[in-house]
Amino acid sequence: MRYQYQSLNVEQLITEEVNRLTKKYNKSFIGYKEIMEIMGIGRDSAKALLNSNQFPIVQLGNRKVTSITAFVAWQISKLAGG
Repeated sequence: MRYQYQSLNVEQLITEEVNRLTKKYNKSFIGYKEIMEIMGIGRDSAKALLNSNQFPIVQLGNRKVTSITAFVAWQISKLAGG
């Protein structure tokens, strides 16, 4: 049996996932609690991710958050080996 795959449109994939998460959380930026839920990781892992130099963050006072768009793009780049 042969399968035919459509070429993957990364921009469309990012847009659809950003729209889904924005609608689910009703905001454009997420913190460690949402990252925990999305990625299925613990609190310490989510906070370590927000403190890493390889993760896109915005500092709001003492709080570190990431835009949903940057988060989704980061996830896809990691899945693609980037």
